[in-house]
Amino acid sequence: MLHILFDKLHILFIIIHTMKKFNKYAQIINSLGGSAQVARDLNFSPENGVQRVNNWKSRGIPSRVLLNHKEYFDRVNHNQLLAADTKAPAVA
Repeated sequence: MLHILFDKLHILFIIIHTMKKFNKYAQIINSLGGSAQVARDLNFSPENGVQRVNNWKSRGIPSRVLLNHKEYFDRVNHNQLLAADTKAPAVA
């Protein structure tokens, strides 16, 4: 009986961890100006570029995109995102 409880808690932990991970991607996109701005900055088509970037908020930013646009994504202040996520003060 107790092992069932631990299994359910483990699943809950995985769900929460996954949600925090994808919340990080949403924070990155929002800190760069939002989905529409990121789509324009990366020269994605006006027809589906915004939706493409918006999908990354829940699916994660593809590694290929992060590597191809490294300088662009390096503009994000990860210390501020970390501080917002953990409620700890940002490291300068």
